[in-house]
Amino acid sequence: MLDPKVFKAYDVRGLYPSELDEEGAYAIGRAYAAQFEPRRIAVGRDMRVSSPAIARATIDGAADARVEVLELGKVGTEML
Repeated sequence: MLDPKVFKAYDVRGLYPSELDEEGAYAIGRAYAAQFEPRRIAVGRDMRVSSPAIARATIDGAADARVEVLELGKVGTEML
């Protein structure tokens, strides 16, 4: 699920799983790769229980679009 209201000015955030779930996170990873065509990206996550699954789906989406992904694990917002 990907509710359009999850897109904010500088980030993506929403209630899990009603506004953003793994399918939506995967789509974001794929779309980011298609739109910006990066060679590499970094993905970090916070301490929420849902974060590992959301991060994994985002990483998989970008990787399936042939983007090299550096998985940072749990980091503070200031790290990204």
